[in-house]
Amino acid sequence: MRATLLLLCTAAEASRFSVLLEAGSTGTRVYVYERVKAKEIAGSRSPVKTPPGLHAFVGNDSALKNYLLPLVDWAKDRVPEEEWGATPLRLYATAGMRLVGDENAAKLYDACHTILNETPFLIRRSAIKTITGEDEAFFGAVGANYAVNAIDADETPSDGAGDLVGALDLGGASTQVATALRQRVPPQLNKKHFSVATYLGYGVERFHERYIKTVDRDPCAQPADFDGCRNAIASALGIMDCRSQQKQPCALPFDSGEDEAPPEPIKPAPNARFVATSLYFYAWRTLHQALPLLVELGGEEYDAAHAKAAHAALDGMWPAPSVEKAKDAAEAYCSASPALLSKAASEEIAWDAFHGDSARRHRDFPRRCFEAAYVDVLLRDVVGVDPGGRALLVAIKLRGVELDWTLGAVLDADAHALTRRPRHQPHTHGVDGTVPVTKKHGGWRFFLLGFCGIALLLILVSRGGNEQRRSSKIAKASPRTGGHLEFPSNGWRRAAPGLVSRASYEHLSAARLV
Repeated sequence: MRATLLLLCTAAEASRFSVLLEAGSTGTRVYVYERVKAKEIAGSRSPVKTPPGLHAFVGNDSALKNYLLPLVDWAKDRVPEEEWGATPLRLYATAGMRLVGDENAAKLYDACHTILNETPFLIRRSAIKTITGEDEAFFGAVGANYAVNAIDADETPSDGAGDLVGALDLGGASTQVATALRQRVPPQLNKKHFSVATYLGYGVERFHERYIKTVDRDPCAQPADFDGCRNAIASALGIMDCRSQQKQPCALPFDSGEDEAPPEPIKPAPNARFVATSLYFYAWRTLHQALPLLVELGGEEYDAAHAKAAHAALDGMWPAPSVEKAKDAAEAYCSASPALLSKAASEEIAWDAFHGDSARRHRDFPRRCFEAAYVDVLLRDVVGVDPGGRALLVAIKLRGVELDWTLGAVLDADAHALTRRPRHQPHTHGVDGTVPVTKKHGGWRFFLLGFCGIALLLILVSRGGNEQRRSSKIAKASPRTGGHLEFPSNGWRRAAPGLVSRASYEHLSAARLV
């Protein structure tokens, strides 16, 4: 009887969980987020992306079901069964689906809705859509501000909130920049509080493909002259004139349609602060972890004194180093010979998980010099970050959740759902997903709300013991390790211990921020 009542009542209550399918260009990954407290969220994601990209199923509806349902099954294993019916399921697609055309996208999304509507989760056609690069940038900023405790999970200022921060994301195909347009956190965060820009084709892999065609001998190949590497990258970007005239920030070249206006240069506020994730973190964290090994293994041919001093300076400011200190560390890293890099890659130390196994490190380490130089040029010359200031916090995980744009997407969608619950609308069809959910709930919700109030009182005593044990489990499993980050005018500062890790950055415990 109690189980039946609880199952009925959860249909009328909001779920603590949200499920998001991220349909990228190379595959789809599923994320499950949980509100462990009223203003705090935790998350997990499937370990690998399921290939291929969703766009590969245009005109192939028969294979789509076998592609989507295993992803939903992964989510079902992480959401309590009694909450399935109230848990929203969203599917947001990015770059790959932007290329298939509006008509093909609409047909594919209709097919996705038909399939997902048969699952136990709450699915609306409006929640199956392609998002823009600007959306990605904004969602990244929402997640970043939650991560540094500027906002709570409802996009309102947290207790003791510091300044609003921007977000930088550098992937393989594109890069996104979200710059805060105001210093203080607004009463309710939204897109108008940021200047957002996305640069398709300026992800590190796509740009490298163009860059390598502009040089006869790659100046970024090790042992490399870091300044020469940076100059070659700036030349390939087409910003040498702007750079030489010291007119930073420089606008990146524009290669879209003739009827579109070129983007303006990024104009960050004088005291702008950013959370920088993805390759910004990977490049600088590799310098941070590898330099001590290069010093140890380098021998006489390697300038160990320079590398040791550069690492000490980087380490003293980690995880919020200045661009200039990161440049010094990159110079020491790039001066290492291929043989020395290979030795370091073979060492089995407490590498962060993103480094992978020895084979992956042997593949990635030779690329890091170019990547560190590209990061340096983007930050100095495109974003316009003060090289000597501490404008950046580099991270891939904070407050127990990955710093993916999906975090901000769920926070934003859930915050709007709390303030503007959709009603049934006439059916319309479009890529932006304007067809409402076909699962009708009708007026019985009002009956259930009253019924549940009485029913829950009757089972409160018997449920009390279970709730106490359940709360204990949630507290034990909550990924937040305590403390938060303040963002005062003089830079990043530790407000309480236990959020950011220096030994293993992904675990985020016991950092020193000054």
